[in-house]
Amino acid sequence: MESTIPEVPLQHAPLAMVLSQVRFSYTPELVTVHGEQALHEALPQYPVRHRENIAVPVSDSGPASHTVTNCRFSTVDNKWAVTVAADFVAIATVAYRSRSDLLNRLRGCLLAVESVMAPARVDRIGVRYVDRVEDPQDLAVLDEMVRPSLIGWSNISGEDFGAQELSLREESTQALISADGDQIIVRSFRLPAGAVYDPTIPHSEQPSWILDIDAGDLRPTTFSTPALCDSASRLADRCYSAFRWAVTDKFLERYE
Repeated sequence: MESTIPEVPLQHAPLAMVLSQVRFSYTPELVTVHGEQALHEALPQYPVRHRENIAVPVSDSGPASHTVTNCRFSTVDNKWAVTVAADFVAIATVAYRSRSDLLNRLRGCLLAVESVMAPARVDRIGVRYVDRVEDPQDLAVLDEMVRPSLIGWSNISGEDFGAQELSLREESTQALISADGDQIIVRSFRLPAGAVYDPTIPHSEQPSWILDIDAGDLRPTTFSTPALCDSASRLADRCYSAFRWAVTDKFLERYE
């Protein structure tokens, strides 16, 4: 799929996190001791390894839980991390450089999984970009940098509420969009300092505004590294199209 919107490189893009995840049918061979060792050898770019055993509640009605194992491989500086579980593989970074770099790294992760045991079925592939604006000067002119629908309460005043002092502490919007079978979730958040809206996204020590765009393909398919990378490329383009819709030229100029 050719890009629908030409990319404008942003050398100072305010990205808090970029990730891609492939969810698949239960494949326990990936998280055995042997599987973990094979993955480690197949992912030399991520030499730091960590095995996590996580208790997951069976239901909300009681304390019963079962344990799942995740194998995590990261760079020495921890800016890139690959997580492999029995039902997914994900790659995440706080040091995003380019779409091609992300896709190449995803390809390496998928090939590593395939070398151990190719899952029988893929249930979802997703690509997600999270931008965070936290400079007070940028927040002060946010209504000039993004679409008004994403910051609908930004212009409220004390007069609107019969108050002498009024400040907007938190705000969120969400849209679910379908595009030729792909699903795009666009969320925006205005958050106070230290607030966490998703435990996988590092929080900010100061007030911030978040633009979270997650594009996914939920159509079941076989596990094929080339096909999955093609899907990831298409989904990354969906994310970029949503991003360009959301921001104005002033946003692009600010972070070029």
